Amino acid sequence: MNMKFWVVLCSAALLITQGAQATTSVTPIPPGKTVNPSTPDHADVTDYQALGLGQEGYLFFNFDPNSDSGDDPVGEDRAESLPSYITVDYDPNSAGYSFGQDVGFEAVSRGGVAGWATITLPDGTTGLSGALVDPRADNNSNNTIKNIVVGAGIKSTILLVHFVTDNTNLAHDSVNRIRPREDLSGTGFRFSNNSFNGVPDVYTAAYHNIAAGDVIKMQLNSGVGGVDPSIAGIMFDVPEPTCLALFGLGAMGLVCIRRR
Repeated sequence: MNMKFWVVLCSAALLITQGAQATTSVTPIPPGKTVNPSTPDHADVTDYQALGLGQEGYLFFNFDPNSDSGDDPVGEDRAESLPSYITVDYDPNSAGYSFGQDVGFEAVSRGGVAGWATITLPDGTTGLSGALVDPRADNNSNNTIKNIVVGAGIKSTILLVHFVTDNTNLAHDSVNRIRPREDLSGTGFRFSNNSFNGVPDVYTAAYHNIAAGDVIKMQLNSGVGGVDPSIAGIMFDVPEPTCLALFGLGAMGLVCIRRR
């Protein structure tokens, strides 16, 4: 079978099995960092096609515009290929708006900034990365992503959500907190005391027992006054069915990502 393999710690099977409960739960990948994880799944990586990430879908903010964009609406110049069961609302006047919207502190997108990292998207397109920037998360915790809705047709009970950050040449780093959450269950965990060097990192959360009606959220906090934190984008994957069966048997070793 033509697939990419994603190698993680040997306790992956135990982590997945522990997620098998009645309500949606969110755990970090790699496993073994369940209190205050401080390292991303993939550090200092820029080619997501080569890694096989984002095979289910992706969204990157203000990707490769012709010039420095300044502050744009969140959906401006986005690179997007979302799964059919994922809904992102870019209308700030909508009740279902997906991003931070505190009056006077609205989230924006920025792109075309010299010195920001060049990345390769899951479809092989290469360009200058942009960012979803949240002023409300300036030394404060805020749901930068507050309402990405999961609908019918999801292919697995486990959804891997990858958050790409550390791409803005140290300008918009979320040092204090990157916290994937699920709205209905209220569960989540946080990557904290994060390390940044200006080369993109990928932080991955596994959403267990994911189903139609669940709401994906993500909280940032720069921990530094005057620093508005950001992410470059998000990617989605689901494990291969054969791998799910192995996890159920307690097999060790690999998390396999389904090819689209």
